[in-house]
Amino acid sequence: MTPIFDTALLKHHRMDYGPAINANGLRRSGKSVRNLAIVIVALVGLNIVAGAFGLPV
Repeated sequence: MTPIFDTALLKHHRMDYGPAINANGLRRSGKSVRNLAIVIVALVGLNIVAGAFGLPV
């Protein structure tokens, strides 16, 4: 096969199967990871502030 035909086949295959599944999955996991990071940072910040005032957490 020619390189042009190979490239066209690869692009067609990616359009059919790749982005639709991967983009949605990555988008969801990105939001989940961001939300988890925000919660962890908030909890760590709360512990630091409470520790500074000598409050038990």
